[in-house]
Amino acid sequence: MDRRDLLRSRLVAGARRGGPQQPADMESILASAQQAQARGDFVAAAGFFRTAVSLQPDLAELRANLGLMDYQTGNHEEAIASFQQAIRLNPVYLSPVLPGA
Repeated sequence: MDRRDLLRSRLVAGARRGGPQQPADMESILASAQQAQARGDFVAAAGFFRTAVSLQPDLAELRANLGLMDYQTGNHEEAIASFQQAIRLNPVYLSPVLPGA
């Protein structure tokens, strides 16, 4: 299972526990974020990830993806804040992908 599949399964599980968004809606938001990212529209992708974070604020994966998009758009302070929040939520999530971690 790759990270994208893991993220989707966690979002579906969160929605089943009474999360604020239905899984299909969250999947649509994530699909839109991934499409924007694939075409290089990092501003739009950041907006979609920001929406996803507002719906599922306790998922480190969403905050890390938001941080990546903020970094790509030059919003380095916001990227750092998102990465810090992701690490706070799941301290081991980013360690394998960050240099020197």
